[in-house]
Amino acid sequence: MQWSSLLFYSAISVMQPTGGERDNILPSWKAGPVRHGIIERVERMAREASLEYVPIGERVAVVVGDGVLWNEVVARADNMTSPPEDVTVLAGYKTYSESIRAFLCLEGPEAIGARYREFAFRPMQELIALLKEYDFQIWLLSRGDHEVDRVMAELSYGLARDKSIELLDDHENEHQNGLTETIWKRIGATPKVLLSRSGKDKKLATLRDAGILQIQITKTDGQQGQLLFSTSGLRTTQDDPESFVVSPEGHWHRKYVWQTLPKKRISKK
Repeated sequence: MQWSSLLFYSAISVMQPTGGERDNILPSWKAGPVRHGIIERVERMAREASLEYVPIGERVAVVVGDGVLWNEVVARADNMTSPPEDVTVLAGYKTYSESIRAFLCLEGPEAIGARYREFAFRPMQELIALLKEYDFQIWLLSRGDHEVDRVMAELSYGLARDKSIELLDDHENEHQNGLTETIWKRIGATPKVLLSRSGKDKKLATLRDAGILQIQITKTDGQQGQLLFSTSGLRTTQDDPESFVVSPEGHWHRKYVWQTLPKKRISKK
């Protein structure tokens, strides 16, 4: 059975992946409660018979770029390509965007040996693909060079350029309620899924509402990365909506060569 068949609905039941078919979903993730829980939550949102069912038009996911969809080292590519003097001229902006695309594909940080576009996380590509399979609209939150983030999202995830929100410095100074209201007004709906960074995206904390699936990426590989959390930050109970704190080292099969940068050796002369 292919993923496309997972969206086949009959008058009696909804076909769901089982056994070996489920193992093919998020294959770069280690088997465990986090991977299983994420798949289950997404599936329940798309299952008409489920109490957590979300109509297709309301399936919205919001994702942060740096540190979630790709390694934060991509921020080194910010402002490396000069924008056109008049960004309102379409031809000039198109050339600018193509220059950024070429830069991300051909250049990379020194001493790491990878191009910038290679810093996209494969497990997150699989998660975004899963959300797309279930007809989620994906919106990107950009905190760095907006065009770099948009091109990375388009190159590595196939995300639409018009579904990208740039968070400026004045947004960072807003109260968290004002910030989220600004974002949700632009989207036109309250997201049902949020992918963000643990600790760094605290101003998005107002998403702690029933029915919201939060997946937070953390750099630490401690016990907290192994637990299911409720939206209040406590261990989940049967009645609480689950959220997850994901540690790349703890929950992903693949260890990228650039996740651990080589330590500088100090000469003892």
